[in-house]
Amino acid sequence: MPVRIGDPAVARLVGPGDRVDVLAASGAAGQTPGPARVVARRARVAEVVDVAVDGVPTGVSGALLVLSVSPDTAAELAGAAAVAELAVARW
Repeated sequence: MPVRIGDPAVARLVGPGDRVDVLAASGAAGQTPGPARVVARRARVAEVVDVAVDGVPTGVSGALLVLSVSPDTAAELAGAAAVAELAVARW
């Protein structure tokens, strides 16, 4: 399941085989966001995708991780990504 996280620097801290929790934080514009919720626990990182083309950034924000998760968790991740910024915490 491809997952875009908001902070590209975090992607440099994880690699294939690592386990991560995926967190979703959302809030209305101009308001302080509430606590993040855990969307996936101990998801295995399958790949960290380099979104640059020939070393040039593509203009896409964040970083792309490919995670190995169950179909139910993939659905939760897709729903969360549609309404919130995602982050990961490495185990």
